[in-house]
Amino acid sequence: MKKPLVEEKLQIQPMGIPGLDSVLNGGLVEGSSVILSGQPGTGKTVIGLQWLFTGYTKFKEPGVYISTTEPIASAIKNTRTLGFYSQSAVDEAGVYFSDLEILVKGRNLEEKKLDSKDINAVVQAITNLVDKLGSKRVVFDNITGFLYRLTDVATARVFLSRLIRAMSIRNATLLLIAERNNQGLSVFGVEDSVADGIIVLNYTLGEQSMIRRLNVEKMRGVSYRSGQVIFDITGDGVIIYPKIPSYSSTFKTDITERLSSGLPALDKMLGGGVPYGHLMLISGNTGTGKTTFGLHFLMDGLLKGEDVIYLTMEEPPEQIVKTAAEYGFDLEKFKKSGQLAFVSESLLDTNLDKLLYKIVNAAKNKPDTKRILIDSISSIESRKIPLELVREFLVQLNFFLKSEGITAYVNHLEPSLFVSVPPQTFGPTSATALRLSSLVDGVILARYIEREKKIINVLNILKLRGSWHEKEIIEYEINKKGISITGPLNK
Repeated sequence: MKKPLVEEKLQIQPMGIPGLDSVLNGGLVEGSSVILSGQPGTGKTVIGLQWLFTGYTKFKEPGVYISTTEPIASAIKNTRTLGFYSQSAVDEAGVYFSDLEILVKGRNLEEKKLDSKDINAVVQAITNLVDKLGSKRVVFDNITGFLYRLTDVATARVFLSRLIRAMSIRNATLLLIAERNNQGLSVFGVEDSVADGIIVLNYTLGEQSMIRRLNVEKMRGVSYRSGQVIFDITGDGVIIYPKIPSYSSTFKTDITERLSSGLPALDKMLGGGVPYGHLMLISGNTGTGKTTFGLHFLMDGLLKGEDVIYLTMEEPPEQIVKTAAEYGFDLEKFKKSGQLAFVSESLLDTNLDKLLYKIVNAAKNKPDTKRILIDSISSIESRKIPLELVREFLVQLNFFLKSEGITAYVNHLEPSLFVSVPPQTFGPTSATALRLSSLVDGVILARYIEREKKIINVLNILKLRGSWHEKEIIEYEINKKGISITGPLNK
């Protein structure tokens, strides 16, 4: 009688590259083969080398880099400039560099087309090296250049199949670096079909920088996040900016628990303060004090010992610190102590996934964060990013903040909130503000009205989800101490 088949659980091997394991839901399957492909300059070799060095320095998994084109001395020299490089890893053969021509001695690979005997010798030489070093990670760079040396496509398929099988038997994960043609397809048409996974890199030119994208097209045996994600190549290596899943098993929100806005009169209008975990939209024309309302909110938390985050997209942190000082808010002190973390993003080449990643990373680095000020969502709109993407950004941000129990102020420029004709005091509200209001928990409208040749600042609470709030229109002024709420609007 045959024994029933026992399903073997796949072992996941973390790549160790920031953000990429999130895209892959943990990493690569141990012993699998993955094509990493793209046009020249997309970052294939950097990712491959970072995977090897991180594998050894962080997970103690030896790796080998096999070059078919670039001299080893040149490859090592170029890698030394990157932050993930470790000389001790090289000295200990934890990351071993090998030239394929030297590895397969005496066969003169560069001088002829390779036949079945040659490819058997190449596979055997790589296998022997992996066995000798105990390698768990293998990078073959570049597989496309090597396949050009073979006599035909059938031989290419045989070579790939044998190499992949040899590595799989040894539980060594194989990363094959490959080129893509102008149509975005593999050069020989066989690489993609024999490998377990395919990761494709590409780039476009932005206003000031190169915008790089990564897409997992295939990964056998495991789930992964589909769709293109943005990544950067920095001095420390590659950083991937994965999308944030719009779901959470637990929301850390509580209507009964309140955070002070920093303005006692406004707290009273809100029924005791801002509900814990709420996302509040502060909408108003330029000069209505949106940023100042946010500063009051953050300062209240800082003075109570809370960690806070300030996301700025319009002014550099240095300028914000100076502006706050004019109201008596000493942000510099809290910045130096680490209670206040600034996150800044350029308006040029703005990417919402990258922005979300920065917010998430800042919050994860400060796990006691209770408050965040986003100044402002209108800056994103000014970059002509479609409103649907802005809404998606707010949805993902809202889910993340609620899962972490972080209460947020989000500033929004609303140029239509100006009323000059009595007795009307509410004024028009743009379609953008109305569409965004459905995604947030509360909306505070700050606007101007004209009365007897004077401009008056007024505010009202348009919405506060799950809670009573004051409906009356209130006057306020901006002075040397920030916001001062003076009382109900005189008719």
